[in-house]
Amino acid sequence: NVVLSDGRIESRIRVDNSDDALVLRNVRWPMASFARLPGDDRLILPFMNGVEQPNPVETTSEIAKHDGVYPSSSMGLQMGAYYNGVSGVYYAHEDPTASAKRICAQGRRGGIDVFFSQNVAIDHGASGGNSYSQPGAGVIEIFAGDWFDAGQIYKRFLAAKAPWWVAELPRKETPQWFRENCVCTELVVYNRTGRTEK
Repeated sequence: NVVLSDGRIESRIRVDNSDDALVLRNVRWPMASFARLPGDDRLILPFMNGVEQPNPVETTSEIAKHDGVYPSSSMGLQMGAYYNGVSGVYYAHEDPTASAKRICAQGRRGGIDVFFSQNVAIDHGASGGNSYSQPGAGVIEIFAGDWFDAGQIYKRFLAAKAPWWVAELPRKETPQWFRENCVCTELVVYNRTGRTEK
């Protein structure tokens, strides 16, 4: 199912698996490749509090080849953007259920490749026959501006469709002492086998 309207593409995917001997493990959707933008091109990644990677097509840093799991402390949004300060492309899995997904974005073949993937549940004891229906929509939208303007597109989705969105700020249920807190920390420990978050 694909809908095209005013510089925005929304797509939804469904996989019906009728084979009881076949296990559907993962679905990678949406996927997109964007040609390199002229000028000062930048990739916004939803890593930590946001990372703006200049020249992402040529950069070889690990952060420019971002791959992470949403929702987590290191991946707080299910969107990203590629832009040059004049115009850009917003990409997202606008999922109002905020279900777990892997998000990957990297410079490749002279452009930018992005994808979202989700593991597919299977009933306990079943040997196959599991199906998948994408929550929400995969979205690509052309926009004018930079990271802030891309964030406004995501905010529009949240306000319209996400039941967990809180429009009222400051949140009244948050204690006053916490709202006045000026420090927030995250301890990340690296060891020989990989990264462990605490």
